[in-house]
Amino acid sequence: RCEEMLEALDEQTRAVAEGGFTAEEVQRVKNRRRTQLALEAENPRTRLMQMLDDLEATGYVRTVEARLAAVEAVSAKTIADYLKRYPITGDGLLLSCGPRDWPPT
Repeated sequence: RCEEMLEALDEQTRAVAEGGFTAEEVQRVKNRRRTQLALEAENPRTRLMQMLDDLEATGYVRTVEARLAAVEAVSAKTIADYLKRYPITGDGLLLSCGPRDWPPT
């Protein structure tokens, strides 16, 4: 089952690298992320964790508006450009734990 999963994952990464995403797919993910950000901003603990993550990763804290602007900046083209700079196909490393034949057949 592990090999089947890896083959499916490899097939999907190749398809994305070659064909990219449709505008509809990108919009669907952006809508979901905007909703998540709105809900996260209303939760004090989650917002605090966002702020700490920002501070640790970048040295400054992004506002909720800045986070939303980052989501808005994403497009099929920006994703394609990113995948050209950081390819997801080819040799890679996958680490898994547990028996390779689980669940038993």
